[in-house]
Amino acid sequence: MHGDGTANRNSFAGKLVHADRWLRRGCVFDKTASSDRQFRLPRTVCAVLALASASVVFAACGSSHNASAKQAPAGDAMVIKNFAFEPSTLSVAPGATVTVRNEDSATHTVTATGSSHAFDTKDIQAGGTATFTAPSSPGSYPYICEIHQFMHGTLNVR
Repeated sequence: MHGDGTANRNSFAGKLVHADRWLRRGCVFDKTASSDRQFRLPRTVCAVLALASASVVFAACGSSHNASAKQAPAGDAMVIKNFAFEPSTLSVAPGATVTVRNEDSATHTVTATGSSHAFDTKDIQAGGTATFTAPSSPGSYPYICEIHQFMHGTLNVR
């Protein structure tokens, strides 16, 4: 907003104010280089254009996360993507079957660390799926990819 209470035409608020003024004027287009006349659109056409414009604006503004990012898998499942486990911490019931989907271009594993080695998927090829059984004892079980050991996560059994 400017000091005089008007909105900057390039800002979001300014564009809304400009659109509102255009609709209140009756959707009148000013002279163009090729014509000396003004022309007016029917009100129904103006209303449809306004609704379509608002839909596009609100759809674009309604999300602050990367649109190409996928939601974490539901239930007892994880995805390997971009050399990371999604979600990095997964909570499951004792003895649950956990499904792992590898959406990377490389082979990965999901291998529990520590002395228990409670679970290990072995190699999951690119585009492949594997399952493992969660430990029957409640606790927190860290895991890694044995091939890419910078990849890590935690399985919480509750």
